[in-house]
Amino acid sequence: MLRWASLTSRRLGAFVFDLFSVLALSAAMIWWDDHSGFLYAYDAAQVGDLLTVAWFVVPEVLWNATIGKRLLGLTLISADGSAPRRFQVALRGLLFWLAVLAPTTFVPSLTGLSWLLDDRQR
Repeated sequence: MLRWASLTSRRLGAFVFDLFSVLALSAAMIWWDDHSGFLYAYDAAQVGDLLTVAWFVVPEVLWNATIGKRLLGLTLISADGSAPRRFQVALRGLLFWLAVLAPTTFVPSLTGLSWLLDDRQR
């Protein structure tokens, strides 16, 4: 039981580290865009989604761990305990995107509430 609790807290810690890292980078990009206009025609939400996928999926495909997981000594494994194939990790990343990012990206615009999230229309 104690080993499970330790592993769960390390996984949660890695996710929180990765999440706050992405949020900090997104905030920095938005601040930089406000001062320099480097995003020009791109929506900040699209850039944030791309950054999130890049932060979570790319390192897992390349190294079987995000930066937060590597810091806490965690890695992805297959159900049989071996290293997962890149296809498995990419599919896992796609499912993560569909479960976590897609609802926040598409649902507000589909329900007509996108004006709540976009300050430019006010």
